[in-house]
Amino acid sequence: MDIVKLLRPFKLTLLSLLPLLTINEVVFAQTAERTNNRLNGSLFVRSIRVDNGAGADGANEQTSETQTQYGGTLAGGWVSELSALSLNYQLTETHFGEDTQPDDSLLSGASNFSLGNESTFYGFSAEHSIRRVLRNPGTSPILVSNTDDREIYVLSPLLRTHVFDTFSAELIFNHSQVDFSSSDTNDSEVKGADLRLIRYVSPIRELSFTLGQREIEYKVIDVANYETQTLAARLDTEHRRFDYYIELGITKIEPAVGESVSKPVVDFALNSNLVGNRLSIFFNRTVSDSSQGNGNDSFFSTEVSFDSSLTQSDQIVRSSGGVGWAYELLCARCGVGLSSGFEKAEYLNFDENDTRQVFGDINFGYQFSPALSSQMSVRASKTKFTSVSSLRADTDSLVGRLTLSYRVNRSLNLEFQYERDKRDSDDNINSTVVNSLSLLATLRIQ
Repeated sequence: MDIVKLLRPFKLTLLSLLPLLTINEVVFAQTAERTNNRLNGSLFVRSIRVDNGAGADGANEQTSETQTQYGGTLAGGWVSELSALSLNYQLTETHFGEDTQPDDSLLSGASNFSLGNESTFYGFSAEHSIRRVLRNPGTSPILVSNTDDREIYVLSPLLRTHVFDTFSAELIFNHSQVDFSSSDTNDSEVKGADLRLIRYVSPIRELSFTLGQREIEYKVIDVANYETQTLAARLDTEHRRFDYYIELGITKIEPAVGESVSKPVVDFALNSNLVGNRLSIFFNRTVSDSSQGNGNDSFFSTEVSFDSSLTQSDQIVRSSGGVGWAYELLCARCGVGLSSGFEKAEYLNFDENDTRQVFGDINFGYQFSPALSSQMSVRASKTKFTSVSSLRADTDSLVGRLTLSYRVNRSLNLEFQYERDKRDSDDNINSTVVNSLSLLATLRIQ
């Protein structure tokens, strides 16, 4: 890779950023007394020099190009006694200098609004999330054509009654809608309700039992519709240094076409913070489908979600688990983090889509001064198509990054990044290597 050629486009980018140095900080929201109400935003521009813009394999001609990104972020929260609002969104526009791909717009993020609290007889929550997902877990996210944008809306009103000081009951209604930007094949609608009985065992411990029902309807393919009934028990515990919950249950699946089946479900998570060590462990096994997937939940902050095949509509038993550890006391100016995990999808009808992905990553950060810091990270993953009926090759991915960040002032931050993205497949057809250098300027508005 010719480093000189990769750096050349940054000369024009730096000149275009000079006017940003004169922009004053703008206050979007005043912080109210005794609350953490806030609203922060940022504007950014990034110039990326890529040596393989189309993600071509070694046997094909590779195209070097400059990719330019513009965008902004908006994040904030508002809390009162009976209501709360949180949001975090990013909008990005990408221009491909050599037209290796069509120009792309991406909105990603989530928001949540709620009314009521544990002492009121009512409650209400509204959620929205949008995230980019892979069309197929064996493909590369380098090409926009291999991805789709999934948007999920959820409305959940509830009624609550306190029978005794240590016992309450809740009736929770649920209505959600899933929309994909490129294809409506997996668009769906979910309706249902949960009856939850809660026993407050102690100030730090809570035991609950849930009986739930869902109806899932696809907007295009009626034969993929199905219903579920779930019975589960859950224990929540919260200590000063750690907290955990565990939920065990069983879900019965009744498809519109085919026989009913029952599957055990599990949900467990533990988080602790002890003497500079932050540890998180989780395991989840649930019933989902090719529309809902993982519900746009991030998995150790993956940029493009690994989440089922979007080519066929089917019910899925999804399993995921992982462990993350971060240590902040290695030295006065550094921190280290490790994480590892897996995701597994078992399709009830189209088992040729069954997949399992395992991954591990390591990151190390060092602060040279109050203004200058660095971050190094390496992430390795392997995607395996586990069914004997699958004809798709297993794939491996290795992504390494080196980032240098410089804080010019309270509002302006500059970031330089080198990334190497290497992907291999067992059939030696879709093996690619992409190197990139980027310069990012971010103007914070708060």
